Amino acid sequence: LLQVARIKNKLKDQAGAQEAIITFFENVDIDRTSITITLSFYQEISTNKYNKLRTAYIDNQIEEFINLISIVVDKEFDLPYKILENLSDHLGFNRKDDFEKIISLLPYPANIYSNYPLMKAYARIQLAYFKALKYKGENPDESISLKKANAYKQSEEFFNLSNPTDDPSLRKFAELYLIEGHFKKALEVSKKIKDLKDPYVLQTLCKIKRGLGDFPGSINAIDEAI
Repeated sequence: LLQVARIKNKLKDQAGAQEAIITFFENVDIDRTSITITLSFYQEISTNKYNKLRTAYIDNQIEEFINLISIVVDKEFDLPYKILENLSDHLGFNRKDDFEKIISLLPYPANIYSNYPLMKAYARIQLAYFKALKYKGENPDESISLKKANAYKQSEEFFNLSNPTDDPSLRKFAELYLIEGHFKKALEVSKKIKDLKDPYVLQTLCKIKRGLGDFPGSINAIDEAI
C-alpha cells in the first residue's frame, strides 16, 4: 500500500494515493505492522496536501498519534523528526497543548551535528514551538519564558548550522528573527531568498521594513504582494 501511495503521488494521482492511505489506516492492524511503514504513512499525510486525512487520522486521533510518537521516538531515529517538521506549524497553531506534549517527549537528536536535513527539521520544530509559546494568550510564567527562550536559541542555532539555501528554510529563518524583533537579522536572511516575488516573502519583508522604520519600503512590499 505504501508503494502504491507513493507511485500514485509521483503520477499526480492524488485520489489514488488517498485511497491507498485510507485503506491502510482503516483496514491494517497498526500494532502488527512495521513501525517504519506506519510512520511512513503518517509522513504521507503530514502536509497540507492531505489536510483532510491529517484531520481524520492525526487531529481526530491525537492521543493515538502522541502514544505512537512516545513509543518510537529515539534520538538516533530521524523519521519522527521529519514527520514533526511537516506537522509543527499545524500542531503549534491548532493544537498547542498537544504539541507541547509531543515536544516534551523529543530527545535531543544524537546525530544532529552531522545531519543537515535533521538540523533543518529540528530548527523548524523549535521555531513552531517558540511561536506556540509566544502566542499562548496567557501571562507567561517563568517556566514558559525559559522554554520560549530555549526554543528560540535552539531554532537559531540549527538554522545557522544548517546554512540553508532553499527558500522555504530561509523564509522560516527570517520569520524566527522577525517574531523576536531582530529586524536587521531578519532582513539579512531575507536577502538570500531567491523568489522575492512570492507573496509570503513580500508580506514578511513588509513587516521587517516596518520594524526597521522603512515605511516606504514596507508599503512597496505590500503593494507588490497585492
